Amino acid sequence: MQFRPFNKIIAQMIIRGIKEGELRRDLQVPQTIYTFWASIYGIITMTDNKINYINKCMGLDPTELMNYSFGLLYKSIREC
Repeated sequence: MQFRPFNKIIAQMIIRGIKEGELRRDLQVPQTIYTFWASIYGIITMTDNKINYINKCMGLDPTELMNYSFGLLYKSIREC
């Protein structure tokens, strides 16, 4: 499969992480790239659009929520 330049860099990082034992071996690289891309876009967009809600209802700074969310994404692909 051919990737666009940015996705190619991400693919190389995922492949290297798998080879070095940092990431799960069962990851499918193209699916992982696009899932992370969509997830990161969604997290950033939602956080930007819901700043007041996050502050008022969740009692969090939007950056805290983004950091937690990105950590959760990483944990989903790392090797335990």
